[in-house]
Amino acid sequence: MSKKHILIVYGDPSLQQSIAKYLEISGYTVACVNDIIGFDDYMLQHKVDMLIIDQMMPGDEGLTIIKQTRASGHNIPILMISSFAENADRLIDAKNGVNDYLANPPNLIQLRDRVRALLK
Repeated sequence: MSKKHILIVYGDPSLQQSIAKYLEISGYTVACVNDIIGFDDYMLQHKVDMLIIDQMMPGDEGLTIIKQTRASGHNIPILMISSFAENADRLIDAKNGVNDYLANPPNLIQLRDRVRALLK
């Protein structure tokens, strides 16, 4: 069985690398990009099983990436990480195709468990 491939689109390189390393240790193949241009390039060249996206990307890039992913027909799980914990934000994200939501900075054990559940 091949490893599930997760793409992390995150604005904070330090936190992005911490998440990536933890998920790699947990048995996943992980790639990281920092913006929508990197996302577009990566998605054209690779098959991805899941996205982890930082909601606070500059210029609403996180929401744009989610909308673009769903509009292109990709039905992969999307986990949003956000500094906002308001229910209204979660409803907006859910309407745009977010499957799950964690507060920033995420607890890495909780993140791994959510990833595992979404990829079942």
